[in-house]
Amino acid sequence: MALIGKIRAKSGLAVGLVGGALILFILADAFKGMFTPDAEEFVQASVYGEPVDMQKVSETTQLFMNNAQINARNEGREMTPDEISRIKEQAFQEEVRKIIMGKQMELLGIQVNSEELNFLVKGDGTLPPCQDIQNIFRDSTGNFNIQVLNNFLTSTLPNLTPEQQKEWQNIESNIRDNRMTQKYVNLVAKSMYVTNLEAKRKYVAQNQYKQVQFVVKRYSDEMSNPENEVSDEELRSYYEAHKNEKKYEQKIARKFKYVDIPFLPSQADYDRYQRKMEKLKVAFEKTENDSLFVVNNSVRPFYNNNLGYSPGFYDPRKPNLYPMDYTDSIVEGKVGAVFGPFEWGNSLAIAKILDFNQSKQIAHVRHILIKSSGRSDEEAKLLADSIYSVIKRRNNFIEMCTSFSEDNPMNVAKGGEYKWFTEDQMVAEFTEVSFNNPIGSINLVKTSYGYHIVEVLNRKYGAPVLGIVQKEVKPGDAANAAAKDKALMISNKLYENKAIFDSIAKDSGLVVKEGFVNIENPKIFNFKKGESSALKFVFNGTASKMDVSGPILTDEGVYTIIQLTEIIDEGAPEFDVVKDQMRFEAKKDKIAKKFVQMLSGKNTLEEVAQAANSDIKTVKVNFESTNIQGVGNEPIVVGAICSGLKEGQMTVPIEGNTGVFVVLVTNVENPQETTDYTAQKEELKAAMIQNVSSRIYQGLLEDADLKDDRKKIELGIK
Repeated sequence: MALIGKIRAKSGLAVGLVGGALILFILADAFKGMFTPDAEEFVQASVYGEPVDMQKVSETTQLFMNNAQINARNEGREMTPDEISRIKEQAFQEEVRKIIMGKQMELLGIQVNSEELNFLVKGDGTLPPCQDIQNIFRDSTGNFNIQVLNNFLTSTLPNLTPEQQKEWQNIESNIRDNRMTQKYVNLVAKSMYVTNLEAKRKYVAQNQYKQVQFVVKRYSDEMSNPENEVSDEELRSYYEAHKNEKKYEQKIARKFKYVDIPFLPSQADYDRYQRKMEKLKVAFEKTENDSLFVVNNSVRPFYNNNLGYSPGFYDPRKPNLYPMDYTDSIVEGKVGAVFGPFEWGNSLAIAKILDFNQSKQIAHVRHILIKSSGRSDEEAKLLADSIYSVIKRRNNFIEMCTSFSEDNPMNVAKGGEYKWFTEDQMVAEFTEVSFNNPIGSINLVKTSYGYHIVEVLNRKYGAPVLGIVQKEVKPGDAANAAAKDKALMISNKLYENKAIFDSIAKDSGLVVKEGFVNIENPKIFNFKKGESSALKFVFNGTASKMDVSGPILTDEGVYTIIQLTEIIDEGAPEFDVVKDQMRFEAKKDKIAKKFVQMLSGKNTLEEVAQAANSDIKTVKVNFESTNIQGVGNEPIVVGAICSGLKEGQMTVPIEGNTGVFVVLVTNVENPQETTDYTAQKEELKAAMIQNVSSRIYQGLLEDADLKDDRKKIELGIK
């Protein structure tokens, strides 16, 4: 038994995780060897130029995974692929954190000695132990219990197995690590200092206002002017000047096209599953534990013995439905009877009557639908009124339903009947009439679908409660082989005609879709299976533009063929990749230079306004805000105004976000002279300390020169 399990068994604890950056280390054999490092001939990641020990990452992943698996089992579910991926990444980042913070502790000589660790674990009688220990040693009420801790330290700890002793040592090690990290953060926070000059600048920025007049020539005034269109030569020149800017920096990515080739189970597959379900039907009739039978045998286990079931079309979002063809048999059937097999979505299913819920009503109605779509609401109501009047006079509901109802044809063919549905199945207005109006009444009601003429035929208590076992019918080997042969044939045809991929796909009756994936988040969300094969194809270091893959099984019953359409490398983009993105900025830049020339050399703001064919506007500006009233966010313009511009001075033309500005300072409101900048110091200090822990680590991480090539190696890029 693992240590934490032993603590729980002896004290009834509600076990929590060690807090902060720590994790509860639970050693187990179940995951040993599951995450062994691969591609060892490469350095997968490095910090400060030294390789990250991927064996340690693997061990930490095992520990994290074990804990997550226990939590998932307690919640009655399996872990998802996304959860497993996140845990692997968390384990890697934890090892990186240990390396970075360990280096800082060593440089500064930060330690936690045995006496301090003893206090963190046990407390001192007046102060409790650290929060991490309190999280573990809780009683059955979920609260920390000092007696439970003391019992463990005096009775359980001396008798631990070697494996449990190692586990306890891991817990203590992480408490020590957490304490050392907190000391480091406190040390950095204590060293933060705001000078008088910084505080004075803050005071002036908060309290100095400048009254200004300005003229802005907006870029939007000239965007539609054909004279400002950017030539290929101008665009190329802009590209060369700006391609290395951060906003254009590329990460490794790929663009691709793909086609899906679906295939279905054969009749032989359905016959095979039919025989399976017939055997299950016999077993379902005999079992005395219906809930366990459903859980063990159904592809979508759903069991609720308090829920009323309704007839309807298959909908995986509504598990309490059964096929309408079985309505009378089920409603009039006996508890224990099993029906089917019947087709239910892409499955075969059997249903067993478990009970009849006498607290839930079911209703039997027939109706005629006159839709509001395609006609005005007035026209729909007029037609519904006339049909309603005829039925009331002639008692010819089925005849009028056949002639006029716009419900689905299957319902119309049954005379508009909806048999024995529960109150939670239909829209509210339809339900209100069906369950509250007298039996035998004919009613006209409006819903979001249109106007309904509803006749209430019957109503009673006793909604059937069912256990439904589904088996998804999957293509067998023969169907799979035939589908793969077809996919291979199409793949070869597409490979031989790469340049006309779209045309060949269209001629084959296939729909061409487009995809994009980057190395930072290598996910192809439409692929439920085969994602790894697809990623390795598009990221393969030997792959070329226009290459076509072989068939990849990406879902049950779907083969996918991919064509690589664009290879995007890290760093500055190629001209063809970014030219469309740059065209707007290049045009804006061209207009800005034109406006700067237009507004330069003027002696007064009136001359500027005349040249710009624009008005002079007046605003008050403060350095604390980069917003200019009536214009928007203009940090460059506000910075120019507040950077020492004196009363009566006028700027040269300034290229802003919205347009080109010329600004005249008409008045400067200086703040009251003071030497007390206490408030500003406190404000700046508070801003510095806020989120100091994460900001410190982010800074250290940037300085650590982390190189992470794990994904590149996995996908064959390096």
